[in-house]
Amino acid sequence: MKETSKENRYLLDRQSGAAFCDTLCGVPLCGKNGETAKRRFSVDENMPTALGTNCRVAIINNKLFFESKQGAVSVSFENDEMPHCLIDGMLCSGRSYIQATSSGAVFFCKCAPGEKITLNIATDIANEAIRKNNKYVAFMQKPFRPSLTVSALYSISADGMHYRPLTLESASSNIYKQDICFYSSLNVEHINVFEINMYEPKLMQDTTVESATATQNNAYGATAFLGRTDEFGEQWLYLKANMRFLKYLKGKELLSAKLHIPILSGSGEHLQAFMLPSRFCSFGSNWSNKLAYVPDEIAEKSISKANYVTFDITRAITEGMKNESKESAGILILNRSKTDCALLATGDCYAFPQLLEVEYI
Repeated sequence: MKETSKENRYLLDRQSGAAFCDTLCGVPLCGKNGETAKRRFSVDENMPTALGTNCRVAIINNKLFFESKQGAVSVSFENDEMPHCLIDGMLCSGRSYIQATSSGAVFFCKCAPGEKITLNIATDIANEAIRKNNKYVAFMQKPFRPSLTVSALYSISADGMHYRPLTLESASSNIYKQDICFYSSLNVEHINVFEINMYEPKLMQDTTVESATATQNNAYGATAFLGRTDEFGEQWLYLKANMRFLKYLKGKELLSAKLHIPILSGSGEHLQAFMLPSRFCSFGSNWSNKLAYVPDEIAEKSISKANYVTFDITRAITEGMKNESKESAGILILNRSKTDCALLATGDCYAFPQLLEVEYI
């Protein structure tokens, strides 16, 4: 039975029997008024439009506009037209297409070897600062809350055989205008994938840390290349649940909590999750100050045919419930293989959201 409502904007499904089993989405599914995000474009007032949880996305005069209560954002390509032909709920052109997410849009852009894509982004929202690295740009409305995030997801060869990190560059700190460049190391024709979203709080808080940029935090990065890559060196993923969105479990007996993480490429065969001895900071953690993990405390893992890797995080959620904390105990996910690399969606990914399944009585 579908139960999505303004009382629990993350609730995807609820099954009841001897126990309740809730499936929660990593990003909100509806607005605060209870209206469900469409995740597809349709014609409204003679223009392709998508309704998100906190914004309206529309194509107007070769620009993609994001309109919210906070203000407006316009997005355009520096040297190309914005896809505008409406086909099966997507905006399409000869080289690119755009799909709606729950709070914005994800772009798929075909590129030749060495080709760069530049986006021109302008907003009238009064942000305080720009927070960024080579994976995302966040327009920070408050110290720990963006109004808008731009995230590089991955680059994939045109034949679908090879995935590589997608690099993002932004030279400016202007809080109203950003020119953002995307490029890949793939030396064949490829598709660059990135997303732009009006920010919504996430069910899971996380960050990757990596050996190649040992002091870099990645609080708003939307993907993790767990294992080793030329771009990132070795990369790990720290994550924890935001207990504010699980407070309805207070007074209940938690039987199990399973986190389902989308595998976008590679295998989850060599992935392992470990309990952490203390809480980590999703905004301050990096490779240099990373927390050690408890090597004997391994979370049970399974891999589904739907390309999810699943970890049992019952203990972490239970600890958060007992301590009445705003966050659960954390876990660390890393790749034990010396050669394999697994591409996962993080808790900040809108296009491929994580799922949390909780069973309770």
